[in-house]
Amino acid sequence: MISNTGIKIVLVVYFIYICVSIYGMTNLVIDFKDSYFIPGEAYVKNYLDKTDIYYKTADTVTFYTDGMMDFSKEQA
Repeated sequence: MISNTGIKIVLVVYFIYICVSIYGMTNLVIDFKDSYFIPGEAYVKNYLDKTDIYYKTADTVTFYTDGMMDFSKEQA
């Protein structure tokens, strides 16, 4: 037979499991690079490492213009 105490214990343990899982997911850091899947002695790995060092692209440039301009047509 199933007891009420057993059901309560299982539900409490399951609730604690869900809370710990949600806490873990909120603290998860995503650090993904394509170079993680390339062997260390490959030429492509050396190239990707050098581009990460010398060609960092972190800055964003925004251009503001007065009014609407059509950039799709060639300007003379």
